[in-house]
Amino acid sequence: MSVLGSARTGKALRTSAVGLALAGLVLTGCSTNQLEDLPTCIDVECTGVLNGAAYEIVLPEDWNGTLLLYSHGYRSAYPTPPEFEPVDSSAEPAPGWASGNKSVGEALLAEGFALAGSAYSANGWAVSEGVAAGQDLIAFFTENIAEPRSVLAWGDSLGGLITANLAEIPDLLDGAAPFCGVLAGPNLNFDLAVDVTLAAKLTVLPELPLDLPGGYEDAVRALEPSLRTLLEIAENDDDPRAGVLLAIGAMAEAPDQTRTFDGATPSSRLSAVIEGIVTAITFGTLARYEFDQRVGGSAASSDPATFLDRIDPAELAEIEDRFPGTAEIIDVAWSAGAPVVADEAARTGAIELGTLTGELQVPVLSLHTAADPLVIVANQTVFTEAVAARGFEDLLATGITVAPGTYPQDPGAPYGAGHCNFTDATRVGAIKALSEWVETDATPTAEGLSAALGSGSGFDPRFALPPWPFQP
Repeated sequence: MSVLGSARTGKALRTSAVGLALAGLVLTGCSTNQLEDLPTCIDVECTGVLNGAAYEIVLPEDWNGTLLLYSHGYRSAYPTPPEFEPVDSSAEPAPGWASGNKSVGEALLAEGFALAGSAYSANGWAVSEGVAAGQDLIAFFTENIAEPRSVLAWGDSLGGLITANLAEIPDLLDGAAPFCGVLAGPNLNFDLAVDVTLAAKLTVLPELPLDLPGGYEDAVRALEPSLRTLLEIAENDDDPRAGVLLAIGAMAEAPDQTRTFDGATPSSRLSAVIEGIVTAITFGTLARYEFDQRVGGSAASSDPATFLDRIDPAELAEIEDRFPGTAEIIDVAWSAGAPVVADEAARTGAIELGTLTGELQVPVLSLHTAADPLVIVANQTVFTEAVAARGFEDLLATGITVAPGTYPQDPGAPYGAGHCNFTDATRVGAIKALSEWVETDATPTAEGLSAALGSGSGFDPRFALPPWPFQP
């Protein structure tokens, strides 16, 4: 029996309380009558709260037998600048649904999929809470609405990591689709963000905080002057400090495209790199503050003595030619900088908050943009390597979308550049391709995936996944 066949057999023979209660349905399959008798949200509670997490279920007129479980991305545990609006704890059954953009969800409903999604019982790096919420919602749907013929999970960013974690749980899903997932896990991603933060602090932003002993609000106030400085440099690409920022981007392998900036000119490339640095600094301070509270100490590590060696000499020479003196500035500053040393107990604890083993239980179709300034595409590399190391590569298909070479700043990249910047057609096509994979047991080919994601997706089957920027 194949690995896939074994996973499906395990799914069919659930031993959970829900599975035992519905053993007759599981063993006989999903009958035509069951699909026709799907209740409406007048008959069942399609919104509510499960174990502290708000949920929402949306049912199609003609159900195809598949439940789609959506996991939303990172939500701050604290009111965030500049508006400091209250934290978001709304349910999200499809991307954009809670904010009123229902086009993807409505397209999937038209295809017959049932949608379900929830908030989590806590915000922040809520991988454990997200996994629990997903399990609770699957059980609720099965007990109160119908037994799905198949259950597919999907999610964005942190929700992509949650989705991949759900795909490693035996007897739970039939397939999964992480989009722009933080699949390298917390330690590598926080280390990289602290690398960028420390590199900037030692060169152009001496007041930038690394640790936040004063708490979240003090950290926000401390961050604001540094972020303003970065924006000032972006507006003047002749500023000599721009060379240092380009070097920091090269050290961290920040993309030279974002959703807003195409990187086609030196000015646009600098703006793209600075946007990535701002993103990393925010992640490496504010998001890291919440994460460290979870693990009881600072889990990230960073050694500035390695920074210069991580820059390609040809790229550094190009920066030096445009901004003379950059190489000396970063050499002196970084060689004298003190490292950030992780608390080992906290770092070990961090492994439990979403680090993937690669032991897939079901088919996984993972999508990422090539130029993501927040969750770099090398997250996919780490995940792919982990899956291969465990021998489950036949259960993983990957789709990387690449932005056009040029595009206007407004409205920006149509796809391929920016965090989670996929077209609606790509999202819907990915779910349909995953569903077909599960139904037919046939791994998508590059040609099939290209057709499914659409001609306007930017999907490039030849894209070579880059290595992680640096691993000590």
